Amino acid sequence: MNKIITLTINPAIDKSTAVAGIKPHSKLRCDVPIYEAGGGGINVSRVFNELGGKSLCMYLAGGPTGTHLKNLLVDLDILQQIIPIQGWVRENLAVTDTMNNQQYRFGMPGPLVAESEWQNALGKLEAILLDGDLLVASGSLCPGMPIDFYAKVSAITKKKMSSSF
Repeated sequence: MNKIITLTINPAIDKSTAVAGIKPHSKLRCDVPIYEAGGGGINVSRVFNELGGKSLCMYLAGGPTGTHLKNLLVDLDILQQIIPIQGWVRENLAVTDTMNNQQYRFGMPGPLVAESEWQNALGKLEAILLDGDLLVASGSLCPGMPIDFYAKVSAITKKKMSSSF
C-alpha cells in the first residue's frame, strides 16, 4: 500500500458549547465554544493521525471557514490537499444542556458546489491516486452535486487500481 487518501466533499467545522438550561425566547449564555475539523473523510484522517498513522486529507473548501478548517488541520499535523470552491465550508453546532446533560445537534447542508468545482475534485483525485493506494471517500454531498458523485469516484478508483493488471 502506497498511501492512505481521504476525500471529504462536504467538510465542516464542528462547533460545540454548553449552556445551563435551554428555553425558548431567552438569551442563553454559552460556554466558550470548541472548534473541531469534521466531515466524513476528515474524521477518518483524524483517527489515523491519533493512532500514529498518516494520510492525505483531500477536501473541498472556501471562504473564511475554509481557512479556519485548514488551520485546524495544520494544528493536528494532518497532510492536506485543498480543492478550492467559492462557497464557505459549513459550520455545525452542538449545544449541551448542562441541566439535563442532553445534547442538541444542528447540522448544516453545506455550500452550493458548481459542476466545475466537483469536476475539479474528480480530476485532482484521478491525478493523485495510484495503484496500491487506499481511498476512503466519505460524507454527505453538497447541494449542487450529482447523486452519483461517489459512483464517479468509484469508477476513477477502479480504473486506477486496474491499470497495473
